[in-house]
Amino acid sequence: MMDLDESLVEVVRSTMEAAEVMRLINERAPERSTGTDEADIVTATVDRDGHLVGMEIAERWQTKLTLGSLSAHIMAALKDAQTARFSAASHSSAPFNMPSVTKKEASEFLESKMAESTAGLSFGPTVDIADLAEDFIAHSQQMRARQDAPPERMIGNVRVSKHAGLIASIELNEQWALGRSPEIIINAIMMEVRRTEPEGPEDDILFAAMSAMSRLAEGN
Repeated sequence: MMDLDESLVEVVRSTMEAAEVMRLINERAPERSTGTDEADIVTATVDRDGHLVGMEIAERWQTKLTLGSLSAHIMAALKDAQTARFSAASHSSAPFNMPSVTKKEASEFLESKMAESTAGLSFGPTVDIADLAEDFIAHSQQMRARQDAPPERMIGNVRVSKHAGLIASIELNEQWALGRSPEIIINAIMMEVRRTEPEGPEDDILFAAMSAMSRLAEGN
């Protein structure tokens, strides 16, 4: 087993526990949760895992909103649906036992993800852990930059980004949306949601570990 820094292992252990808490919350959430924006223009529905599964936009929405604000109303409705999901889960009668992840489990997970992330990089079996961390950080940052770099312009008419598998943002080409019916807009959004590659909990754990390693490297 690698000689991993204790603070790094603790970051990963805590993040793994947080991911397990989210899994337990999802188990207690209802099959469907619905939310609306304050103007009642948009209604969003999510499943028990928080994934967007349905949406409604009011007819003649163009006459009720200021130009360029539809994206914000869509996100407000989605946030309201997620809030309803968490609220329902918190009132569930099912028992909730706080998860516990051991340092050994965190170390083993980190080692496996480091091995996957650095596969193909050039270092030998006797490399120092500091050198391994440096390679791991550089490689992981390159991977993350490719995922997170925003496009310089809108590609298509809808752009969706996800974090830990859930929608982080929905952006519309609002000039395009202005002349479209709610059905066309919704279909375009749902199509983009389905094709946008999500990030899973393991990606969050990997990113937390990479960030911790970066801080450790800067301190040396």
